[in-house]
Amino acid sequence: MPPTSSSSRWPRSSTDVRGTVVEFDADRGLGVIDHDGARYPFHCTALVDGTRDVELGADVDFEVAAGGMGRWEATRIDKR
Repeated sequence: MPPTSSSSRWPRSSTDVRGTVVEFDADRGLGVIDHDGARYPFHCTALVDGTRDVELGADVDFEVAAGGMGRWEATRIDKR
């Protein structure tokens, strides 16, 4: 779970985080979501609607979860 300190740049809760898709490579299925300057990588399989594509600039709701290589990643991504 992400740190919960108010001085942390990580969200207090892993739910109800909103951000914007700032990078997406459709061929690889990899992208990045920006949330208040914090950037969270994701894979297209994290899109809850079952699609494998998302537009650049799309506003999304997502959760933050521990991912591979010791980094936080976006998961359960819901296009708004």
